[in-house]
Amino acid sequence: MKYSFALSKDIVLSATYETLVFHSEYETFGADEVHKRVEGHFGAGFVRRMLSSLAKDGLITLDQYDESSPAHYTLSDEGFQYVEGLPTLTDLLGSESNIEDDSSVIPASDRFVTLSDNQQSKLEITATELIDEVEKANGIDGDPTFRQIVIGQLKAGRELIRATIFDVQIMHLTLIETLKLLVKRYDQGVIGSLAGALLIELAKIHGFLQ
Repeated sequence: MKYSFALSKDIVLSATYETLVFHSEYETFGADEVHKRVEGHFGAGFVRRMLSSLAKDGLITLDQYDESSPAHYTLSDEGFQYVEGLPTLTDLLGSESNIEDDSSVIPASDRFVTLSDNQQSKLEITATELIDEVEKANGIDGDPTFRQIVIGQLKAGRELIRATIFDVQIMHLTLIETLKLLVKRYDQGVIGSLAGALLIELAKIHGFLQ
């Protein structure tokens, strides 16, 4: 059983955290150092792909002098805040067996959703608008740290949408619960409106609101 795209990113982000906190002599380090934490699960090239994607999400800081020089990575402040909400690296790596166990009783048609190009485009646009609005906010319930965690969850959900195929359970844990929280707390504002619109569109595709 393969790891989902979103889970793979969480694993590599957690491996980056462990590299920085426990193993690296310097603040930034190469992808090969991160790969050591997940060797046997992911290839070195795949780790670099995940690091690049995490850098686009703002969870990883990429340090590279020019295109010909080796890239070095470290966690951004947002990355640190996002990792605080993750299970340990060991537990994340063990998620593969849990998903595989579930697959024996849940039909594949119920576990995975595939988006059309039009569905993907519409969902991504709304998700991006929502992320932009949350980033403008000073905090959620006055808590800027919680705001960063929510932004991380929204960006992870957007990556699932961009992948066009995702595990329903992971989408629910990553994005749906966050959207419901935003609808509840901002029911009269732009953030609540966008979160509600995204929930409705997802419900049309798969009964996430049930």
